[in-house]
Amino acid sequence: MFDVLMICPTSSQPRFHKRAVQLAKCKTVKALAFSRGLYEESCFGPEIEFFTLGKIQDGNYSKRLITLFKAIFTIRKVARKSKKVMYYAFSLDCLIIAKLAGLTSGFYEIGDLRISHKSNWLFSKLEKYLLLSTNGVIITSEYFYEGYFKNKKIERDFFHVIENKLSYDYFNGRRPKQETLFPTQKIRIGVVGLLRYEKPLTMLIKFVNKHPDKFSLDCYGDGTCKELFIKHSSKSICYHGSFKYPEQIMPIYRSIDISFVVYDSSSPNVKLALPNKLYESAFFGVPLICASDTALESNVERMRIGTGISIESQDIFEQGMLSILSIDTLREYRENCFNVEEKDLIDHGHLVVEKLFR
Repeated sequence: MFDVLMICPTSSQPRFHKRAVQLAKCKTVKALAFSRGLYEESCFGPEIEFFTLGKIQDGNYSKRLITLFKAIFTIRKVARKSKKVMYYAFSLDCLIIAKLAGLTSGFYEIGDLRISHKSNWLFSKLEKYLLLSTNGVIITSEYFYEGYFKNKKIERDFFHVIENKLSYDYFNGRRPKQETLFPTQKIRIGVVGLLRYEKPLTMLIKFVNKHPDKFSLDCYGDGTCKELFIKHSSKSICYHGSFKYPEQIMPIYRSIDISFVVYDSSSPNVKLALPNKLYESAFFGVPLICASDTALESNVERMRIGTGISIESQDIFEQGMLSILSIDTLREYRENCFNVEEKDLIDHGHLVVEKLFR
């Protein structure tokens, strides 16, 4: 028998918490994570033994380097308490730290591609070397392989897909009943989650400010762009702050009519990722708007639960928003949300990790 050391770039990411619970069904799990000062309400459950790796501040590279070195020694100390360990790393940084701490066997999960169009050949070579040094790679979108890793000439069998669906342990059997009623006054647009893409959020704020009699904007989340919502708070725009996931997510979706999931599609990650908002929207019966020319748009339109929109210019964006945001259109999208079976929205990743760690 062996223990699993989960090494995480942040302690507040719900996907990490969900994976820890899944792994704990078959192994003893010890979670080690950095703190980044975001979503502090969300944390690992009491059933998971947790160790902090320190707080990382963006931009402060000298202190960050010291924290990373300390983390290596913390991981070694925790590992020595177990007869045998395997790692489960959630970022390239964490994978490197695991290796430097002397952990030789384990898996690497990719929920976001940390690449740009300017990524150089040296980074590409290093990334491929690190990937192949693991026992396998878990990806949350099949498109990550087809659109990126396939070009690195890594065999498809080396990758395992666990889409970022809703936690079985918390959400199974808790889907809300279908409702088709919409408010007779304003349509409520919701921004839920990590606030990090300034361009589409700025466009949205300008749009709502231009039509305050027709639309309202409610923002629930945290991140680098939260000041945008605080600065533009009004009768039509409200910033509610961060929230605890999953306990508070259901009432949040009840309070909005459409979810705004428009990210900057110039990013390769945005083009290929399938974020949890896809599955949340269908589960809670809330249509979504996403960026055009993305894998997310393809899936949203296939499921007929929303559509994509261009952020090429403010005028094009506003024309698209006005064409989407009608009561009849939203009602049709909502009905389609509930046509997606619950079993297709629930995460059964425990079946995958059990096979990997048996």
